[in-house]
Amino acid sequence: MQRTRVFVVGMGVITPIGLSVEDMWNNLLRGFTGTRLNTFCTYRRATGDDSPFEELTDLVTAEVKGFDPLDWMDRKTVRREDPFCWFALAAAEQAMSQSELVITPKMEDRVAVVMGSGIGGLTTLEDEHTLLMRKGPSRISPFLVTRLMQNAASSLIARRFKCSGPSTTLVSACATGVDTIGEAAQLIRSGFADAAIAGGSEAAITPLALAGFKNMNAISKRTDDPSRRSRPFDADRDGFVMGEGAGVMVLASSAFAEKHNLIPLAEVAGYARTQDAHHITAPHPQGLHATRAIRLALKDADVSSDYITYINPHGTGTPVNDPIEACVLANVFGPQIGYIPISSSKSMLGHMLGAAGAVESIICVMTLLEKKAHAAANLDTIDLQCMALDHILKRPRNIMPGGILKTALGFGGSNAAIVFWPV
Repeated sequence: MQRTRVFVVGMGVITPIGLSVEDMWNNLLRGFTGTRLNTFCTYRRATGDDSPFEELTDLVTAEVKGFDPLDWMDRKTVRREDPFCWFALAAAEQAMSQSELVITPKMEDRVAVVMGSGIGGLTTLEDEHTLLMRKGPSRISPFLVTRLMQNAASSLIARRFKCSGPSTTLVSACATGVDTIGEAAQLIRSGFADAAIAGGSEAAITPLALAGFKNMNAISKRTDDPSRRSRPFDADRDGFVMGEGAGVMVLASSAFAEKHNLIPLAEVAGYARTQDAHHITAPHPQGLHATRAIRLALKDADVSSDYITYINPHGTGTPVNDPIEACVLANVFGPQIGYIPISSSKSMLGHMLGAAGAVESIICVMTLLEKKAHAAANLDTIDLQCMALDHILKRPRNIMPGGILKTALGFGGSNAAIVFWPV
């Protein structure tokens, strides 16, 4: 029996380098980086003395700038939802607008929502804990739990668009964004839904998160130009730069898309996820199971590695992860890896944690549509262990027709890979 084809029919983003897919894409092509000295939590509602955070002032983050939640929702929703939900809903509004899908009562139980976040409502947690310590339990918001809960974004999007099909929230650390899209496609292929709203959202640039990542030596502590501190695959990298934002896709089966005159942008051709079962933060040193995830995704897409013409890697810029990912890609593609263009979007977006894979999947679709891939930023001296890869340097590069591979690796040992195909 022929397998159901799943198409991307709408996309939306909120990112540190653009509040729309078009703006983000144009900024990627011109090499604009969104990494800046942090301003702590842009959306903190609690007030107080910031002096305990003095040692965090030299850390760099990739914050979303110019975003006003009231452009996307009413004041009641803003008050009742955490910023990670603001980002998610804004990206979903864009994706649904592009798709031109109108969800009617007759179809609402066939539309799924699959959203994810690596951390969830951390802004709410910090703000409300500050209030608790300073003013007591009576001042805690009655919306604490519903702002904090991990499935708040899925619920908000389902309510907004009247989706009563399968609704779920995935958490697989930094692999979350790829997993939401892949699992949504699987729901459609399995017949549980005809369409889905899927993606990831994160708003975790807070003092608590920054301190935690800093103390585990995961984020960059360089003291040079803030715009140049995210350096995936560079010999001088020393950690990732934390970002924030959201990426959302609308997916539909080929039959549903045809019936409702939805325009396919790309096909979700293959997907797989695996588990290292090795370490809470470090990937498997030989990348065995990340390698397996890619091979399984290619098998699911029913394409050989010869048909991949661009790779958007996880590419965080941490000393340990980048060489292992280079090894993983060499395992899969062999000598051919030296001829497949690759560039890490995190060099400009920072690491958007649970939103990263979703936003970078949207970049993959844009690469297919435009037949052009952005160059890596800040890649001045390629690490010797990453030299086998065909890094796109200095300027964007035209891409040959074929499939695009997106990889994602997460704390806890999560690995995910997804293949997009032109339509």
